[in-house]
Amino acid sequence: MMGRDARRTPHAAPTSRRVSIPLRVVLLLGITGLVLLSAGSILAINVRAGGETARELMLQRSSAVLHGLEQWLRLQLRPLSDVARNAQAMVAEGALAPDDTAHVDAYVHGLFAGTPRLEALALVTPDHVARRYGRDGIARIDDWSDRAPVAGLVDEVIERAKAGNIEPVWGTPVWRGSTGHAAFHIRVALMRNGAPAGVLFAMIGLEPIVSALPRLLVDEVMIPYILYDRTRVLAHPLLDTGAALGPDPTTTAPRPLLALDDFPDAHLAMLWDAEPMRMKGPVDLKPGWAQGIHLDGETIVHTLRDVQGFSPRPLQIGTHFTTTEGAPAFVRLRNSIAVGLGVLALSVVAALLLGRWIGRPVVRFATVARAVAAGNLNPPMQPQPSLIREYQEGGAAFQSMVEGLRERERVRNLFGKYVPEEVARRLLAQDGDPRPDETEATILFADLTDFTRLTQVLGPERVVRMLNAYFSAMVEILERHGGVVTQFQGDAMLVVFNLPERHPDHASAAVLAALEMQRRLDAGPFEGQTLHARIGIGTGTVLAGAVGAQDRLSYTVHGDAVNLAARLEVMNKSIGTRILVSDRTATLVRAVPLLSLGHLPVRGQGAEARVFTPEEDRGQPPRELPRAGSEPAAAGA
Repeated sequence: MMGRDARRTPHAAPTSRRVSIPLRVVLLLGITGLVLLSAGSILAINVRAGGETARELMLQRSSAVLHGLEQWLRLQLRPLSDVARNAQAMVAEGALAPDDTAHVDAYVHGLFAGTPRLEALALVTPDHVARRYGRDGIARIDDWSDRAPVAGLVDEVIERAKAGNIEPVWGTPVWRGSTGHAAFHIRVALMRNGAPAGVLFAMIGLEPIVSALPRLLVDEVMIPYILYDRTRVLAHPLLDTGAALGPDPTTTAPRPLLALDDFPDAHLAMLWDAEPMRMKGPVDLKPGWAQGIHLDGETIVHTLRDVQGFSPRPLQIGTHFTTTEGAPAFVRLRNSIAVGLGVLALSVVAALLLGRWIGRPVVRFATVARAVAAGNLNPPMQPQPSLIREYQEGGAAFQSMVEGLRERERVRNLFGKYVPEEVARRLLAQDGDPRPDETEATILFADLTDFTRLTQVLGPERVVRMLNAYFSAMVEILERHGGVVTQFQGDAMLVVFNLPERHPDHASAAVLAALEMQRRLDAGPFEGQTLHARIGIGTGTVLAGAVGAQDRLSYTVHGDAVNLAARLEVMNKSIGTRILVSDRTATLVRAVPLLSLGHLPVRGQGAEARVFTPEEDRGQPPRELPRAGSEPAAAGA
């Protein structure tokens, strides 16, 4: 065999210099020199200790901010919970009747007067009729029965109440208002005589966070914020000013909170890329935590705490500050750092020069290796000689490896012209002895129509050119959809999906490939000839393997699905279709609408089989239907 008997031509090793230095000697000298030049290490230790002290001071300050933020948030949202529970208690005690609209209007006016940040309220009856109120106190009647999302929330609360759970349910916070602010909403079942009489919806707005803790933030560069579910920004100073609003900041309709990844505060957008910080000393952030981010040479420290009970997912309150501007202690550290920079400058320069000298061949080698890994076996540059002995030996070994890869690629390319690409890859991986494989697969059988006439009209040379053009176009389509052509039989093709490599949706892939094949045939001629093809598709258990004589094998597939696909291909001619799909294939297809043609007699099958054709390719109605089992319907109906 060519791949086994071929002999490699020896290649000359890269030109080497007579003098070479072992890598360990270079590294030893470099490390020794760096150690001698690193007299500033003591300074670094002192700077680190001072930085830890300053950080601890800021963390203590952040701890106070977290406590204050949490209390502020609870004070903001507690009135909404009180409104829900108060209304629930009044209805349960008979002091408020949901159907007494005059009494309800007066009660709601009192709620708005006593709860300044209450923005909206609605009383919804079990039949989804809503009585809505805004800050203007005007009642508006809406029928929510045709608003599926809201009606679903009403039904959910009522069902929970019937099951004995009458606790208020918090909804996902939203963003609203022309100036911009977060809003929380709650819904609760109103029980009368032990049965749900309605559902109360209420919404309250959140005050600007900048004014939340003025005394704690004086003289400190700490930015407070609140997140929802770690992915959305609920409160931030940039939101208070409108600087972070979306393309339409004037809208008053509720909309989702801004995504954390798109938020203009870079320190906040990278929050979850950070690792939690190890706490040292007496700083107590529990139940919160701190984590640091390194961005553009600057360290940003975040302190956070989870708050639950006001939304379906936890809220995160937090602050962040930079270690260079966040505390006076960090400013004082600058002078100490500046003193040590002069001592360390020479070490840095020496390390850069030495690292560049050592690393340049490595970078060059990595560039060549990346090119080879990407499939370029003729890289743009060859490893160059080096004083370092290990680099010389590695370059020679790499050159030999590339030559081996070139030879293997030549064998693989030649082999791939005679067997399918996936089969060739598997044969090479298994040393030419592939194991039989049995699994459910989809078979596609395609055959040209009126081919005998074409051979008589065109002659052998033109027929071969036409077939080559036709097969090239079809194989490209089939392989793009994951199909493997196992046989060319004159003008016919046998294609398998899900073998030898698995395909998660092989049935849909086969039907999509068939449709694209027909579209290509409709689009234009092949060597001046307009071609038409019939395609049959069947799914079933298939055995695949190499079959033949000892020294001449052919990879093929066997099974009832192969015979069924061939029968369906022929059957197209009698019923006027171009693509026929078996019942089993149709049950697996999810991506293509199929039209049922009923139960038809299929040659070689024991009983009539239900067959389908893609709706996109049904063309003219069938000329004959020997026996229709049902009205046309989508596959799987």
